[in-house]
Amino acid sequence: MEPRMRFRMLGGALVVAIACLTPLPALAAEEAQKPPAMSPEEKAMMEKWSAFAAPGEEHKVLARREGSWTMHVTMWMAPGAPPQVSDGTSEARMILGGRYLEDTTKSTFNGMPFEGRGLTGFDNARKKFVFTWIDNMATGIMTGEGTYNPKTKTYTSVAKSTDPMTGKTKTVRGTDTTIDDDTWKSAMYDKTPDGKEFKTMEIVYKRKK
Repeated sequence: MEPRMRFRMLGGALVVAIACLTPLPALAAEEAQKPPAMSPEEKAMMEKWSAFAAPGEEHKVLARREGSWTMHVTMWMAPGAPPQVSDGTSEARMILGGRYLEDTTKSTFNGMPFEGRGLTGFDNARKKFVFTWIDNMATGIMTGEGTYNPKTKTYTSVAKSTDPMTGKTKTVRGTDTTIDDDTWKSAMYDKTPDGKEFKTMEIVYKRKK
């Protein structure tokens, strides 16, 4: 074989070899970037976490409270005491991808400005509604949990906060009942020293038109 022909053949083979080898570093880098395959245990954990994080039907129930509301507040400091009446407003919106309902309340209490913040969600793992409440009349955080009855359209909860008179944890019961798409009522109940329950607060919410 002539030297010139042999050179051409070797050159062609070299070009083919280079063409085949060139993508290998890029392929290796791409493979290195891929996450390792999950074990069955890891897949099960991921599925549980995904279910825990996903908004569901209960979050749609919360979303019905989105909007601007007027509030008519009636409070009783003790059983049989004359009621204290005031009016206020509530601005509610779903946040963090429809997972929590954020409420901003403004009203008055004993003639003083009152402002509060509420956060309500549904814990998919515990299968319960959960909430927190803070306001400018305290330095503690009220926390609670509850369930919803779709037949009565009533949310029943139990909340805990610190009693400033005793420094101990105090438990109160609450109910939120939907009257219609534009009206709902909230009530809170406390107990007297002898254990008898009485209503301490009632709020009627009306959607602003």
